[in-house]
Amino acid sequence: MEEKSNYPIWHPYTQMQTADFPIEITSAKGAKLYADDGRVFIDAISSWWTNIHGHAHPYIAQKIAEQRCKKKALETPTNIGLTIYEYSTDDEGL
Repeated sequence: MEEKSNYPIWHPYTQMQTADFPIEITSAKGAKLYADDGRVFIDAISSWWTNIHGHAHPYIAQKIAEQRCKKKALETPTNIGLTIYEYSTDDEGL
């Protein structure tokens, strides 16, 4: 994680010269974020979508998986959209 954090990526609201390395979050469920070192955090700064439904909501995950199998999730191809599609249809993706 540390070497990836040295890539030219802006970490919002962070003084890049003095900040610690970002915490690596490996999973999330509901309002909780799970770090690679075993710590658990309450996600109190997410978007409206996550605040309302939580992370990894089973119903939403099921519907995303169903849509993925239909291969009609992207109506207008874009570079990022195609990248997401390729990743999500790869056996090692989602």
